[in-house]
Amino acid sequence: MAGEIKSLQWVVDGLHDTESVAVRELISLAAADLAAASSIVNMDWVQDGIEELEANTIWRMSNVAWKDVGIATSLIGFEWIQDGIDQAEYQAIDELRYFNFDDLRLVSSILAFEWVQDGISQLEAELVDLLNNFGDMPVATQLVGMPFLASVEQADVSAVNAIVIMAHNYSALLEHVLTHPALAGGITDVHTHVIMTLNNRTADNDLADRLLDPNRTTIELRTINLPHTGEIELVIIRHGAGSTRAMDLLEYAVRYMEGIVGAPLPIRHVTILFNTEAIGDYGGAEHRKSHILIAKDFDTDDDSYHSKELSGILAHETAHYYWFYWYGDPAVWIYEGLANTLGGLSEQTRIGEPLAPENTLPCGTVSNISELDALPEDQQDENWLCNYALGERLFFDLYDQLGHEDFRQALGRLYSRVQAKGEGDKLSIQDVTVAFGRQNEAAKEIIAYWYSGAALPE
Repeated sequence: MAGEIKSLQWVVDGLHDTESVAVRELISLAAADLAAASSIVNMDWVQDGIEELEANTIWRMSNVAWKDVGIATSLIGFEWIQDGIDQAEYQAIDELRYFNFDDLRLVSSILAFEWVQDGISQLEAELVDLLNNFGDMPVATQLVGMPFLASVEQADVSAVNAIVIMAHNYSALLEHVLTHPALAGGITDVHTHVIMTLNNRTADNDLADRLLDPNRTTIELRTINLPHTGEIELVIIRHGAGSTRAMDLLEYAVRYMEGIVGAPLPIRHVTILFNTEAIGDYGGAEHRKSHILIAKDFDTDDDSYHSKELSGILAHETAHYYWFYWYGDPAVWIYEGLANTLGGLSEQTRIGEPLAPENTLPCGTVSNISELDALPEDQQDENWLCNYALGERLFFDLYDQLGHEDFRQALGRLYSRVQAKGEGDKLSIQDVTVAFGRQNEAAKEIIAYWYSGAALPE
């Protein structure tokens, strides 16, 4: 084995840091199992030189082998490991090493899936990650035997994520759901969209019973193709009759948002649950990332206020798939301001609705965005509407200054900065200035005015 490693050309040439890691871990793997190490050494992606991802893969394979040689041997036998490693494949191996190897039923069940054996996509790697989040809870082993995980779709991942949240925070609700008569044969693809909605903080046994009862809940589905995203599924879940135009309005909003951002939707399904109780104290609508909650009063098709507001709410909440923030984000005004602005632009394009801010000024005790950003936590609630009011004024003014096409391109630049952010990094005024103020002094002046202006306009 030592001779095989020493004869590798990149070893003969001398080792840099990444190659040193690979050699160290090949030796460790050989100490765990010579046959496994020999198989790895003879793979083309090891023979032709080592990059960081490949060195880290050998490292993780060594970790797995020291826990269980049989699991490592099974992994090495997969063609997708033999023909080279990509980020999703590495992520799956990295997650597998954390599973409980004292009881191999879960890991063995995962490796037995056809979607694992034929190659790992990013979505499938995310699912393996979620299964790891259960820790030693037996629910993970229970889930991998259910029909909905025979193949992996975005809705399956969203459903498992909801179950992870229930397992760690609402164990009584999870027990109620998994022992529900409607799920006697396990969760199926039909159930995934309703299961995902149970990640809400107000979800309870009554909501679960209602959602899982086909006599009390209906699911309307539509599959569409988008230029950047490809095929996605639109889903509306409701109790009883609803608006006959809601699905058309949802499709319009989704198409508009993808078009103006110019990038794939970050999710392959858009799921709406019309249910007032699930929202609790959060008003008319709430974006939960996996799905959108909207009060049932809006699911109407008449001349009422709620009916007229439905299209704008769908547009605003759909925009949050691109501009989503977690609570505690210091720049909520970017995400809510953009959602309001893009919702208004969508409605202007659809029916000629005049562009106008929804929120009035003054909105609270602050006079500009910098003061809003600097608020202590105990003053944020009383000024919460300022995130909408100041944010939308800034972006509406930028739209007026730049025009549609330049605004659209700037929006794409800002979204690229969102995608480039690391975990925990947030958008800031600097990102807005770089994206929208590039080679446009008037746009920079607008940004500076709304961010640090001495007073609001009359």
